[in-house]
Amino acid sequence: MEIKIFCYGTLQEPSVQMELIGRTIEGQIDSIEGWIVVRDYIDISDGIAYPRVVEYPKGCVYGQVLSFLPEEVILIDEYETDMYKRIYINTKSGELVQIYAPIEVL
Repeated sequence: MEIKIFCYGTLQEPSVQMELIGRTIEGQIDSIEGWIVVRDYIDISDGIAYPRVVEYPKGCVYGQVLSFLPEEVILIDEYETDMYKRIYINTKSGELVQIYAPIEVL
């Protein structure tokens, strides 16, 4: 059974998919309403500002819905680190998917 995840950052990139799971996935473009992407968290170990979604009433985040195998999601969870947790959310098209949201918004 595949797990559908709404991806709004680097997981959309074929090179990242290939590195993480050994294949590329063609996703479906979609969006989530009531959220925005911010880059306000900077990891002190590498100096990179990582994207995260936060609730914002008039916001909209565009991305892709990608379908992963359960064993692939384990690898992606490691890539996303414990800074994110998967939660369920409905896309604008009405599809129930998971999304990586920062722990502090839950």
